[in-house]
Amino acid sequence: MTAQTEESDETGDASKDEDEAATEPAYDIETYRHALEEARRTLDQQLEAFNDVTDKAWRIVQMNGIIATVYTAAVANALPELSFTYLSGIPIGLGLILLGVSVYLATEGQEAQTVTIGQSSDAFESLRATDPPEIAYLYETLKDYETWIDQVNEKTTTNGDTVNTAKRALIVGVVFIVIGTLLAVVV
Repeated sequence: MTAQTEESDETGDASKDEDEAATEPAYDIETYRHALEEARRTLDQQLEAFNDVTDKAWRIVQMNGIIATVYTAAVANALPELSFTYLSGIPIGLGLILLGVSVYLATEGQEAQTVTIGQSSDAFESLRATDPPEIAYLYETLKDYETWIDQVNEKTTTNGDTVNTAKRALIVGVVFIVIGTLLAVVV
C-alpha cells in the first residue's frame, strides 16, 4: 500500500509540475527590466544630443551677432577708404541677408521642436487604480520608451538639419560680405 501511495504522490507531483509549467509565462521579467534600463540609457543619450543641437543653435546666433558687430565697427572706421558700388553692394547685401536667415533658422532649430517625455499624471493614476502585474507595467513602460525614443530622434534630426542649414547660411553670408568688402576696397 505504501508503494501505491508513493506512486500516486509522484504522479500528483508530476501533474502539479505540468500545471505550473502551463501557467508559467513565456517571458523573463529580468529581460524586461534590462530592456527598460537600456531604453532609459538610450533616451538619456538622445536627450543629450537634442540639447547639443539647441546649444549649437544658440552659438550660431551669438556668432552672427559678433560678426555683424565687428563688421559694422570695421566699416564705420574704414568708411572713408571704401567706395561702395553696385558691384560691392550686392554681395554685401546678400551676405547680410544670409546672416539674418542664419539667425532665423538657428532660432527655429532651437525652438521649433520641443520634447515631451515621461509618464503623465494620468498614467500614474491609472497605475494606482488598476494595480497591474509588474510584467504588464514593464511592457507598457517599454512601449512608451519606444515612442519617446522615436520622437526625440525625429525632433533631433529635424532641429539638427535646420541648425546645420543656419550654419551654412552663416558661412556663405560671411563669404559674400568679405567679397563685397574686398570689392569696395579695390574698386
